[in-house]
Amino acid sequence: MTGLTSQPTHAALQLRITAGILFAAARFVPVPLVDDLVRQQIAAWMVRSSVPTTMSKAAIQPLWSDESGCVGGCLGALLWLPIKLLLFPIRKILSVVLGVRWVSHDLAEMLLLGRVIDHALAVGLLQEARDVADQTRQSREIRTAFDVALKATDTSLLSALFATAIGPLRAVVAAAVRTLRALRTSGADAPTLEGSDKATIEGSVSRIEAVLVQPEVKRFLAEFDARVLENLEVLAKRRA
Repeated sequence: MTGLTSQPTHAALQLRITAGILFAAARFVPVPLVDDLVRQQIAAWMVRSSVPTTMSKAAIQPLWSDESGCVGGCLGALLWLPIKLLLFPIRKILSVVLGVRWVSHDLAEMLLLGRVIDHALAVGLLQEARDVADQTRQSREIRTAFDVALKATDTSLLSALFATAIGPLRAVVAAAVRTLRALRTSGADAPTLEGSDKATIEGSVSRIEAVLVQPEVKRFLAEFDARVLENLEVLAKRRA
């Protein structure tokens, strides 16, 4: 196999691009800690939309969250809380200064993670019938393979293409932040695009989708696929 088995539908691809825009826009939420919570909520929405609805939430949680239970996860969050609050103003300044770069990177992360999940489902790494504990371990393995591959991948080409396709960044981010605010207010699990904000975000989604068929993007995906497959093979050997 030379690449990941990933054939997302048009609807799935649009949802992932939308998730990428919202995931990135959460950086601009002006409330400390809430910005991180919203980012995780959007990532969870993207993952749950990519797998069968009957699959255990606990079994797939490692795909969007690296927190391993409240003993480790909650303690770590408490230890990081003062530092996050202290760095929050600096993070917001960087979000503005590095806006296009970070939005493009977050878009790439959601799209590539969806691609890896598609492959995992196609080859049986993610299965509804598996024991929850076993599937949770497998989900962590998949996420590890993805994270290592992403860190080793130069996303500058993809970021440059996305930066052009996104459109007027200020308008897109403003529309996305309003959508995220409505999501938090409603208490829903999934965001709803409405009115002029829907038109703004969907316009950006369409332009980004058009970029994905370009030859240079396909070459980029082939290189990323190779890294993920190599990482999955190494992790499988270690487990065996």
